[in-house]
Amino acid sequence: MNNIGKTPLLRARNIERRLGVSKIYIKLEGNNPSKSIYDRYAKNVINYLKTSDNFKVLIDGNKNILKSLLSIAQEQNIQIIVPVYKNQRFKKQILKADNILDLVSLTKNQANQKINEYIAGNDVLNLLDNDVSHELYDLAQLEVIKEITDRVTDIQEVYLIDDDKIRVKAYTRHFLQRQIVEKTLMPKIFSTKANELKKDIDNELFDEAYDLLRKEEFLKVKKGDIYVFSKFLKSIKEEKKQNGVYVVILDTARTYTNIKQITDYQDIQKVELIKYVDNYLGRYSDPIWEVEDAIDNAIEKGFILLAKKEEEVEGILVVVNTGFDNFIPTYHLAYIGINPLTKGRGLGSELIKSAINLANGKISLHVDLDNRNAKKLYRKLGFRHVYDRMIYNIDN
Repeated sequence: MNNIGKTPLLRARNIERRLGVSKIYIKLEGNNPSKSIYDRYAKNVINYLKTSDNFKVLIDGNKNILKSLLSIAQEQNIQIIVPVYKNQRFKKQILKADNILDLVSLTKNQANQKINEYIAGNDVLNLLDNDVSHELYDLAQLEVIKEITDRVTDIQEVYLIDDDKIRVKAYTRHFLQRQIVEKTLMPKIFSTKANELKKDIDNELFDEAYDLLRKEEFLKVKKGDIYVFSKFLKSIKEEKKQNGVYVVILDTARTYTNIKQITDYQDIQKVELIKYVDNYLGRYSDPIWEVEDAIDNAIEKGFILLAKKEEEVEGILVVVNTGFDNFIPTYHLAYIGINPLTKGRGLGSELIKSAINLANGKISLHVDLDNRNAKKLYRKLGFRHVYDRMIYNIDN
């Protein structure tokens, strides 16, 4: 569950240039493990379940919510039970038999009675349409907007899908609090139901939105994401907006990144790995013999991750093994480098999150004292400044 949240907030500079708009930010919630914003809600449900000493929860939701819940529940050895009513065939397609409370043949009153009997006869936490479930969902939405406002100020407008109006209430409350406490702007929040968006957007605008997201920013998007961005695009065009800060939240959009672990020199030669480290680190790179030493250690005892987009290597991460279990962290992040043309799309965060998981959290890193951007990223991902490293100058 550590991988959930802290999704990329992309500064869409290519789209800005195309539209002549000053600042556009896109929140990529598809970079969550189950590729949707609902992982955040599912994480909150599982964490709450653990505090109640239960290992079974009775809960309901749409297709994406259930997929997220199933994925995390399996990882955490927790069972979810979902009521399946008439005309809900989609649930049986994604749920196993032991996840289903079958109510298909029952009337509404009979279904309610069976649910009550099930709750009374089982050690199960009931989160069917109650205040706790709504609060957990609300907290998940607050996480998203906090991640945005921690980085971006003076936001004029926010665009999102909100089928139940819960999200817009959470965002409004957060922005209102910031306005009172920090004297920041209260942005306009444009939230629409998915079905209403489809009626409001024509095919030409939809196609243009898709091209901008896919071809300009290289994002993997679904229809719902394109409709939200189409609404933003329509507003920009109709009102001829240029100056301002705009945020578009896409619930399932993600980068085209494929992260692969390198275990030997068969798939890619050592000289190529050295080249990627040297080129992508730029002025922060080390002498070639030091890079080679680290790569040899990583292949033998640590690990190397490559971030690929359509078979092109866009990022590299090299982690060495220190040989210790407790004295210092077992693993050390020696190098992380991102193609300068791809920076800002969350590749660095994705690589580091994967490294933390592979190292089971036992990982350290060094960062140049003047590399402020890197320090900020590492802090957000959970690292803290413990001490400064000093190296004996053997040449003296």
